[in-house]
Amino acid sequence: MAVLAHGLQTVQPSAHRPLAHSILDGGGALISEYPLGVEAKKHTFVPRNRIIAGLSTAVVVVEGGAGSGARHTAEFAFEYGRVVLAVPGRPTDSQSALPNQLIRDRRAELCRGLEDVLASLPLHTVDGVQREIDKRARALVRRAERVLKVLGPDARTVFEQLGSEPRHVDDICGTTGLSASTVLALLLRMEIEGLVEQLPGTRYVPNLQLG
Repeated sequence: MAVLAHGLQTVQPSAHRPLAHSILDGGGALISEYPLGVEAKKHTFVPRNRIIAGLSTAVVVVEGGAGSGARHTAEFAFEYGRVVLAVPGRPTDSQSALPNQLIRDRRAELCRGLEDVLASLPLHTVDGVQREIDKRARALVRRAERVLKVLGPDARTVFEQLGSEPRHVDDICGTTGLSASTVLALLLRMEIEGLVEQLPGTRYVPNLQLG
């Protein structure tokens, strides 16, 4: 499920439309408390984050500044008695300020990966979640292999440069020897296909790991 900060007449930003279609095609749902015609504004995101926290069994804070919208989601999760986890980041990275603070203040559990998330869930939900995750992961890997084959060998080279730490386009160009225009074009295609995610500062991380 995806919770929107605007009416269901559109998906914003437009880059998320393929993700929205994949959610619907997979039997999921797009949810909004706003009527058709309402556009996303700064004040519409906090209520959206309240719904996210309410729907969740556990909330994982991956990135966010000290005053970011992710803080609202975490605060709602605390209020609703949900499990809150946070992914640690570099102390000098402004986007890691919130998760690092939550961990430091012992308000959130340390999240190093999927295992920590599963360990935080009620026991009766873990088996079913793990089965669905494994099933989904296998399907995503098969699809990623097909996409990379269509995009060509340079795409696989670029994808294999990505890991758990976000990488800047310039770093990828330096290690692959490919031009910036080629790397950016391939990353855009892979982002549209859901293989990678762009973070602030033209940095990229993969959405899955190939075998």
